[in-house]
Amino acid sequence: MRDYQQVINERYEKENLSVPESNIYAPINPIGQYIMIKEIKLLTFFLKKLAVERNKHLNECKILDCGCGGGTVSRIVAELVGSSENIYGFELSKNRLEKCKKMNGTIHYRYGDVVKAFPFSEIKFDAAMAVFVLSHIRTREDLCSALENIYSSLDAGGLFMWLEINAKTHYANFDADTQGFSHKEMDELAKRSGFELCAHKGIGKLISIPMTNSRINTLYMPGKMPIPLVEFVSLLGPFPCAYSARIYYKV
Repeated sequence: MRDYQQVINERYEKENLSVPESNIYAPINPIGQYIMIKEIKLLTFFLKKLAVERNKHLNECKILDCGCGGGTVSRIVAELVGSSENIYGFELSKNRLEKCKKMNGTIHYRYGDVVKAFPFSEIKFDAAMAVFVLSHIRTREDLCSALENIYSSLDAGGLFMWLEINAKTHYANFDADTQGFSHKEMDELAKRSGFELCAHKGIGKLISIPMTNSRINTLYMPGKMPIPLVEFVSLLGPFPCAYSARIYYKV
């Protein structure tokens, strides 16, 4: 994969975040809206588990969004728990960080790097999230450093949700901006840092096309077909998930 700082400089720092119509992942567009619905359901699942594990009200839980991008996930979490008081996030792209602060100035946002410059060291969190972040990190050494930083940021018994593209291996495509993980790779890396798997949930399906080597990601079908039909197609077989969320417990 390409160096993450290079990707940020060439791609994320040049994003025009004020024109959502041009971004397929923006909620105003069919694909972005469908993915957001799936993410809300996933985050609801995660937060309900957090409330049980921590035995406290969700608006009392300190939650960290590692590599928060434009702040969509942290804003959804703030809505779900009913308060932004204990929601924190950090981002390496200054362009995206500026959007975070403009969209919701009451969430605690800082500049930071999950590998080298992990912020909020003065706080122990009840939960942390890394959503399509670690897939940008190339080396096993840096991945372990990032996971160790996340582990250290959590209070004892805290939860960590790691959401990534479901891939055969992280170490395959070195020309891409990002590369997903297999479940085995995620679990091995997390275990090495001290985490213990406690739940798993998938988003979307990868549907194999007969007589070919190609697969269709159902998350990209909205706009091409009605969402009820997308949901029906997703139920037709035991297809692997497109995105994989692994939830870990800090032992």
